[in-house]
Amino acid sequence: MERVVIAQHLCPFAARPYADEDVLFEALPPDLAAALLAVYRRASQMSTAGVPATVLLIAASGLESFASFQDFQAAAETLLEEAFAGQFITASFHPAYTFAGHATRSSVHYLHRSPYPILQLLRQDQVAFAKTSVNLAALLGRNADVAESLGEGFFAQYLRP
Repeated sequence: MERVVIAQHLCPFAARPYADEDVLFEALPPDLAAALLAVYRRASQMSTAGVPATVLLIAASGLESFASFQDFQAAAETLLEEAFAGQFITASFHPAYTFAGHATRSSVHYLHRSPYPILQLLRQDQVAFAKTSVNLAALLGRNADVAESLGEGFFAQYLRP
C-alpha cells in the first residue's frame, strides 16, 4: 500500500487514513461462510462506530481463483445491501485481476492486483465525498498512464512469487 498505492498517488484518498492509522487490515478465514460473517461484523462496526475509515479484508487462502473471489465479492455485496442498504461499497483486488477491454499483458491490470485477494469496505458517505472532490474519469486515465509507464516489472515485484 505504501510503495504502490500511496507513493504512486493511485488513490488520492489513501494516504491520510493510512497515516492516521484509520485503515484496518484483517485476515479472512478460508471458509466462505466464516469470511462472509467477517464482512458482516466489520460492516456492522463501521456503521455503528464509524471507524475505521476503510477495512481491507485479506484472504490468505481459500479464494485463490479470480472467479471464486468474484463470486465471494458478489455474495458480500448482496449481504451488505440486504443488511446495510446503501451504506457500503466494495473495491476488490486480486493477484489475477483483469480489466475487460485491455490487452492481456497491459500494466493497467496491476491497478487492482495485490499479493492476496482483498475486499475493501468503504462507507458510501466517504465515496460520495470523493466523487465530488475529484474528477474520477481524469484520475482513472492518469492511473492507467502511470501503470503503463511503470510497467509490469515494477508491479510484479510486490506480488507473491
